[in-house]
Amino acid sequence: MQLFREVMDKCGFIDLGFVGSQFTWQKHFTDGHSIWKRLDKALANNEWMLRFVDSRVHHLSAISSNYNPLWIMPKNPNTRIVQKIEKCGKELKHWSKVDFGNVRSELNLKRRLLVEAEKEAMQSRDNAHVRSRKAKINDLFDKESRMWLQRSKVLWAKTRD
Repeated sequence: MQLFREVMDKCGFIDLGFVGSQFTWQKHFTDGHSIWKRLDKALANNEWMLRFVDSRVHHLSAISSNYNPLWIMPKNPNTRIVQKIEKCGKELKHWSKVDFGNVRSELNLKRRLLVEAEKEAMQSRDNAHVRSRKAKINDLFDKESRMWLQRSKVLWAKTRD
């Protein structure tokens, strides 16, 4: 680890910090205890920081993995790429509501409940609620996958493609 820190110093890398959960990796054991670590960090040098002023690193949540992905985004979302991503997201959200209905909103609710359960588990050292909520979310993911599969079969039947 010391060698890594020396390389960071020699290259002039700076930890960009983060927004969101303080951990990027977690392991929940069936006996109730959990391990939480911040394994992943976004690093940049001065040139990058001057080029992308006020960028933020977000720790996103991942339901079916022990690792939480990082998302680096400029603070001022007026760039063309971010606008295109937001537009695409809005169109996909509308399409999802029309075609899939309640599964998406139920998943969002369960994700919020999972975040609360993770906070409680960090305090109480009991991860039973976390494991239970992750199982419910995985069930919803399975349901959503089946819906996608059904939709693809319908489209294939219509177009024979």
